[in-house]
Amino acid sequence: MRFGFMFWIRWMCIWVWLWTALFCEDVKCTQVVSLPLYQKQSEGTFTSRHQRVPFSVRVNNTQVPLFGGITSVGEYYLTITVGGQPVSVQVDTGSSTLVLPLHSCKSCLHTSYSLEKSTSTKAKEIGCASNACQANTFVNGVCPHQGPDLQCCMEKSSCFFLVAYADGSGAQGSLVEDEIQIGEIKTQAVFGGMLTDFGDFQRRGVDGILGLAYPPLACNPTCLKPVFDEMVGRKKVKEDMFSICFAGAGGSLVLGGFDAKMAKSRPFYVPLLKEKERSFYRVGLNESLIVGGVEVGFRFGGERKARNYGSTDVRAIKPHVFGSVTIQVSMPEMKTAIVDSGTTLIMFSKNTFDKLAKHLKTAHCDVPDLCERNSWFQEIQCFTEDEEILDKMPTIEIPFSNGEKLELEARDYLIPIYNELSKFRCVGMGTMGSDADVILGNTINTKYLTIYDRQRERMGFAVTEKNCGGAAGCSVLKTCADCAANFACAYSYKTKLCLPRAEHDTLIPYPYCHGDFCYCSVRVYFRP
Repeated sequence: MRFGFMFWIRWMCIWVWLWTALFCEDVKCTQVVSLPLYQKQSEGTFTSRHQRVPFSVRVNNTQVPLFGGITSVGEYYLTITVGGQPVSVQVDTGSSTLVLPLHSCKSCLHTSYSLEKSTSTKAKEIGCASNACQANTFVNGVCPHQGPDLQCCMEKSSCFFLVAYADGSGAQGSLVEDEIQIGEIKTQAVFGGMLTDFGDFQRRGVDGILGLAYPPLACNPTCLKPVFDEMVGRKKVKEDMFSICFAGAGGSLVLGGFDAKMAKSRPFYVPLLKEKERSFYRVGLNESLIVGGVEVGFRFGGERKARNYGSTDVRAIKPHVFGSVTIQVSMPEMKTAIVDSGTTLIMFSKNTFDKLAKHLKTAHCDVPDLCERNSWFQEIQCFTEDEEILDKMPTIEIPFSNGEKLELEARDYLIPIYNELSKFRCVGMGTMGSDADVILGNTINTKYLTIYDRQRERMGFAVTEKNCGGAAGCSVLKTCADCAANFACAYSYKTKLCLPRAEHDTLIPYPYCHGDFCYCSVRVYFRP
């Protein structure tokens, strides 16, 4: 086994940490936990102190800062309070259930919520015989216990829930009712109290998931009213609408409206598809990708409806070289898309991704190493950042069925991963096997602010302001301890600022540190 220079540097840092822990009686360092509305310092992974972070509030809607990122955590999350206890939850518009680990969960990485410590007098576990535990939901082999009216029960005393996600993760346990607070909006709601998880459900620093999709996705198997639907039904928000802005390290969630200060451009809107029972935020596509090109030739097979691009008619395109024309690549598996904040990348079917890759490797061989046998353009593939690649790769546009379109430049779909020693770019696209044609994940959402206008049955998109129109992100964290407690952030010893970890990650914990490697406050006591 070979050990390089950096290996010994890391071991030296570990020995320094051990010496400090053994010979200093008071070492104040933090574990990695989450914090938006409340900042967390911790012993182990449990909350021990909470400090309120300012956030802006408007009449009948509320704005809450988000943390996380594609490259630092793989998801975006916020802090809500449940029964007066702060918990961190992923913002997921692809599911509808609030799922949190209970204090009694043995397999969970961390548990911030305890039903017994709730400050609400209405907090309770949903009983098996309760009216809230839906009758005729028992499924043999899935439900541990059958209730008197064929309820699906955890045991005789509690109502069972089971939720599974597309990535193979999931959770099961008992249904719980408690008071939920997001920003300054409070409501009573039922959620899934996790007793067992499987797959990669919990991420370090994030307790659970806040589902913001429609009610049909909240039947697990008892059908719950999602938290946001409870807020709408109780008239806690101005409109049945919310909007999300994702930045590099954080962002903002606005409940009840849309804040124009978060956007560089006016939003455009795409109608949600008419469905008998709407579950996801599904929109119509134009069965194509538009790839910007110079001297590109492309042959369309079979009959095809003519489309015009300026003076160029698709039917007139022959397999020969021509200049400065945009090519529309036929994608029959791109009829619909789901907008999902809980998916990291843009997800295509394998056939669609392969067709896009083939087109790029045929038409853009002036891009370094793109057309090589071991091309870097593969799903979720990373490579050393090259400005020539970023300059020469074409713009990719995703047109909607109503004529609007999303436009991604190379710097948008080739995601940056930076540290002090190197800079990488990763292809922000992947493949999937599901009933969705396309999932528009956070590769899209980090460029475009998304407006979930349920009241008018439409999705809105606007180019995002860098700081999401507010003080969201690592910059709101003012102390080393609070910065270290956020997995997406890194603390600078030199500037005393909290910065995005994706851009300031180091193998040696200096001049930037994160998590357990931050020595935020060390006091040495000498015995007389």
